[in-house]
Amino acid sequence: MDVLPDREAPTGETDLDLRDAVNRLDEPLRTLVKLHYYADLSLAQIAEIMDVSEGTLKSRLHRARRQLVKWLNVSERSEIRYEC
Repeated sequence: MDVLPDREAPTGETDLDLRDAVNRLDEPLRTLVKLHYYADLSLAQIAEIMDVSEGTLKSRLHRARRQLVKWLNVSERSEIRYEC
């Protein structure tokens, strides 16, 4: 089995990678991002699981993306694309 090399801990907010940044999100946002992007569930499926409306999830997803952009120092007009 291949072993990944140890990585140094981030030295500042600009050094965060995406997974670290996602893990820093508050719980409802973190869960939503993981279910939507990592588990590839639709907002309708997540709404049922989390017992909230799709509109609420869209607002939370927008808030999570904005926070990730800020932490990762990515321009909001950059080449990052996402869908709702």
